[in-house]
Amino acid sequence: MSYKDTRIIDFIEFNPKLTLRKGTIARKIPMESLTPFTRDVYSNTYEPYNGGAKFQNNDTIVARITPSLENGKTAYINHLNKGEIAFGSTEFIVLRAKSGVSYPQFVYYFSTSTLFRDNAIASMTGTSGRQRVQENTLYDLIYRLPSLDKQKAIANILSSLDDKIELNNKINKNLEELAQTLYKRWFVDFEFPNENGEPYKSSGGEMVESELGLIPNGWQIKTIFDIADTVLGGTPSRSNSTFWGKGHQWLKSGELNNLRIIRGTESITDLGLKSSATKLMPIGTTLIAITGYVGIISMLEIEACANQSVVGVIPNDKYPRSYIFGLIKEEIETIASKQTGSAQQHINKNDINSHRFICPTEQLIKQFCSIVESLNKNIAINLFGNQKLSQLRDELLPKLMNGEIEVPIEE
Repeated sequence: MSYKDTRIIDFIEFNPKLTLRKGTIARKIPMESLTPFTRDVYSNTYEPYNGGAKFQNNDTIVARITPSLENGKTAYINHLNKGEIAFGSTEFIVLRAKSGVSYPQFVYYFSTSTLFRDNAIASMTGTSGRQRVQENTLYDLIYRLPSLDKQKAIANILSSLDDKIELNNKINKNLEELAQTLYKRWFVDFEFPNENGEPYKSSGGEMVESELGLIPNGWQIKTIFDIADTVLGGTPSRSNSTFWGKGHQWLKSGELNNLRIIRGTESITDLGLKSSATKLMPIGTTLIAITGYVGIISMLEIEACANQSVVGVIPNDKYPRSYIFGLIKEEIETIASKQTGSAQQHINKNDINSHRFICPTEQLIKQFCSIVESLNKNIAINLFGNQKLSQLRDELLPKLMNGEIEVPIEE
C-alpha cells in the first residue's frame, strides 16, 4: 500500500530523550542561528549545557513560539559529529523519524509543509507575543502517510533543490571572503601591485605621514561624506492603508543579516514613498543598521527603501559599490564603536558621514573594482538563482506531500 492514514505521533517522535549532563561543554544552536525557511544551520557556539532542547543528526528542530514559527524557523540537523548531542533554545520542538516507519528528511519537509505548520500555528496559546505550540494537540492528527520508499523519493527531490541552494551559499561565502581578502591586501596592508606588479609596501614603496599613520604616497585621508551620499530611511504611517501595498520594496534592519538584499520586508506605494522620510535607494547601495542590529551591513541587489534604523551609502562612478562595500565592511567595527544610548544603543548618520579613513587613488580603486565587481555579480546571480530554487521547492512541497504529484519508485 502506497499511502496509509496515520496519526502524526505514530510516525514522528516528539522531543526524544537524550542525556547531556549539566555543565558539559556542548554545541549550542540558538534560535537566531536558524534562517527562515532554510534547511541547513550555518552557525553555532560551544557553551556549558544548562538546559534546553537536545538533538542529534537527522533530527528536525522547529520553533514552538511566536513569531519564530510563523517566520519559518525550522531546520534539519546534519552537521554534528557521529553520536554528538547538541542543544538549543528551550523554545525548540525536536522531531525524530520513527525507524521503519518514517524517513528523517521526509519528517523535516513534512514539518515545513502547511499540513504541519497550519495546525501547529492554530494550536498556539498564551499571552500576546509569547504564544506557544501545544504539541499534544498535534499527536492525533491524521496524515495520509506515503510508504517509506515514497517518503525517500519525495525527500530526495526536495533535498536536491536544497543541496543546490547550499552549494550556492558556500560559493558565495568563498567569493565574499576572497573580495574582502583582496581589499585588506591592497588597502589595509598596502600591498597593492606597484608599476612592476610587485607588492607596494614590502617592495619599498614610498610611505608618508598622515593623521592616521603612514600611508602610501598619493593617498589621502577622507570622510565617508567626501566620497558618497548617505540617506536615512523612514517608515510611512501605518494608519494610512494607501501608503502600503504594491509599489516599492521596503525593508527593516533585520534584513541586513542577509548577505545581500534581494527582497524587501514589505512594499510601500508611490504615495507612501512621497509622504514619508524614506528614500528609494539604487542597486549597489551599502546598508548599515544603526539601531538594534548596530553594525550589521549588507548590499542592495534591488532598488529598495528602508526604515529609520538603516542608513544607505550610495555608490557613484568614482567610488563604485565594490569599493564602498569593502570599505564599510573593513571600517564598520570602528564606526559602530561610536554607539550611544542607554535603553537602545545606536549610531547616527553623522557618525557614518564623519568617519575618517585612508583613501587610495581613484586609479587604484578602479583597478580593484575591475576585479571584485565580477565576484559581486556572481554572488547576486547565485542569490537570485537560490530564490528561484526556493520558489520551485515551495511549489512542489504541498503537491508531493498530498500525493497530487506521484513520485516514481526505483525497483
